[in-house]
Amino acid sequence: MQNLQRNVGITFLLVTHDQEEALSMSDRVCIMKEGRLVQVGTPREVLSSPANDFVRDFVGRKDLGLRLLAVETVASRLRAGETAPGAPIAAAASLREALSEMIARGADRLAVAGPDGRPAGAVHLADLTRR
Repeated sequence: MQNLQRNVGITFLLVTHDQEEALSMSDRVCIMKEGRLVQVGTPREVLSSPANDFVRDFVGRKDLGLRLLAVETVASRLRAGETAPGAPIAAAASLREALSEMIARGADRLAVAGPDGRPAGAVHLADLTRR
């Protein structure tokens, strides 16, 4: 759906109760309670600054750090021009995917490829924990 939206350039409205889907696919998220709008914001805004306890409970208090990693891309923490050994991860991958890959490889940094597949830099484990 994201590729279709980018290629066609139209706005999609997706109604779902699947939070992972909503947070990973959306530019903006609306949280509703009993037919009333409670909070509108980017996935990061909703996760890091919930409007009230209802939103805080709705998005969940567990695994907040991992959820925040899932809504940001490697490109947002890229160290341009740096190199790292091994196969690159896509700049469009989530920071959560990067963390998973680092754990799987036993590495503290990954090479990053841009949209064209060319080397774009590297991302370090320390980059995943900074805000």
